[in-house]
Amino acid sequence: MILERGIIVTCNYYAMKRICALLIVGLLFASATLAQPSSPDLRAEWRQNTLEVPAIKGKIGIADFAYTFFNAYSDVPICEMALALMSDPNEKPADFGADDFVLDRLNGYLRLTYDGDNVQKVEMRRWNLSDNHQLVAVNMINCDDNRLPLLMFYDFDPTTSLLSPLQHLPFDKKVNFRKCDPDLQPFNEHIIIVDDVSGDTALLHWNGNDGFVYDGSKEWLAKTIVLTAEHVGNAANSVHSLQTGDLIFVGQPPTHGTQQNDEMSSAIVAATGDSVACYFHVAIAEVVGEKVWIIDATSKRGVAQSPIDTFLCDCALTDSTFPLFQVMRLADSEHAAKYVERAKGFIGQPYDSCFLPGNETQYCSELIRNSYVNGNGEPLFHDKPMNFKSADGTFPRYWISWFEKIGRPIPQDVPGTNPNDMSKEKCLIKVDVDILRYSEKKD
Repeated sequence: MILERGIIVTCNYYAMKRICALLIVGLLFASATLAQPSSPDLRAEWRQNTLEVPAIKGKIGIADFAYTFFNAYSDVPICEMALALMSDPNEKPADFGADDFVLDRLNGYLRLTYDGDNVQKVEMRRWNLSDNHQLVAVNMINCDDNRLPLLMFYDFDPTTSLLSPLQHLPFDKKVNFRKCDPDLQPFNEHIIIVDDVSGDTALLHWNGNDGFVYDGSKEWLAKTIVLTAEHVGNAANSVHSLQTGDLIFVGQPPTHGTQQNDEMSSAIVAATGDSVACYFHVAIAEVVGEKVWIIDATSKRGVAQSPIDTFLCDCALTDSTFPLFQVMRLADSEHAAKYVERAKGFIGQPYDSCFLPGNETQYCSELIRNSYVNGNGEPLFHDKPMNFKSADGTFPRYWISWFEKIGRPIPQDVPGTNPNDMSKEKCLIKVDVDILRYSEKKD
C-alpha cells in the first residue's frame, strides 16, 4: 500500500493477521526478490504519514508498533516478510531466506536480517517518555535504491493511539549516516554507530529523558542535509506561498498515459519514472515582491530566467491543460537565496544536449545540482548512474535518434541527475503550493 501525503493509516489488528497468513505462501518466493532494491516510497513519504495503532487491552508495546508500521509499508519486501513471521510463531526465518528474526517484547526490540546479495536489516526499538508517551525507532539498512540507512523516529501518544513521525532526529549533534550505519541494541537503550568498512564505532547515549548524546568521531558529524525541528518549522511557514529557492517539479501521475507535451518528456518519464511520480522537468523559483521568476534549463532557451507565465506556457500540454506541478522546499532554506544567485551565474549557457558533466552546458536537474552547493563546495543533490532505457531494457526510439543526431553515444550509466531521483533527496520537503495562482494572466 502506498500512502498518500498527510493521511492517517488505521490497521485492523485481527483482519491484518488473517491477511498476513494468506501472504505466507507468496512470501516463500520473496527471497529471490529481496536482493533487489525495494520501492523508495517509504524514504520519500514516512515523515508525512501519521499511523494509528489498533486499540488493545493493556500497554501497547513493540509488537503493536511493528504490526502497524510493517502493515502500512507492506510494499517494502522486508516489511512484508516481517509481517508473515509475526503472524505465525511457527514459521522459521530460514523458510523465507532470512538470516534471523528476533522479537523481544520485554526489552521492546525487534530485528529481521536478510542475507542475500546484500545484507538487509530492519530493526525497531521503543523507549519510555514522560506522560506515558513512547519513542519508537525504525532502522532500515540497504532496503531501498539509496543503499543508505533510514533511521525513523515516532512519538506514540497513548491518548490518541497515534504514531507521529518526528521531523528531526532526537540527537544533540547531527550525524551523517552517509558515512556510517546505526545499530539499535536489544539489551540496552543506546544506539551504536558502525563504519562497516573500518569497523570503527561511536555511541549515541540515551539521556534517560527524550533523546541521545553523541560520543564519537567528528568525521561522522553532518555538515549538510539534516532535518531539525527549527528547519522544518521554518519551511512550514507560509507553506501555501512560493518562496525564493523553491524547486518546481513538473510531471505526471504514475497512472497517467504518455506525456502530451513532447517526445523528450515521454522519453525521460519512460527511463526514470516510477510508482511514486513521473517528473520530467525541474525549475527554480525566485520571488521578487509580488512577481515570480523561473530559472531553468530547457532545450528551447538553454539556461534562462523567465516570468512564471512563460514557464507555464512552456509546460502547457497540447490540449491546453497543465501537467502535475509539485513544489518542494529545502528543509534548511537558510541559504536558498544564495543558491538562486549561483543559478543566475549559469544564465546564457546552452542546454546540455549531451547530458554530460563539466562541459559548460546544463540540463534541467544538472542546473539545480550545480547551483545548490554548500559553503564547503559540496552539492546538496547527488549524482547517480544515469538511465536512458525503458522498463523493458531497451532505449526508446527518441533517445536513439537524439544522440545519433548530435553524433554522441548514449551516456548510459554516466554519473548525472534526473528530476525524479532529485525529488526524493532527503534535503527536500513537499509543500502545498498552487503555482497557477501566481499567473499574471487574467481570465
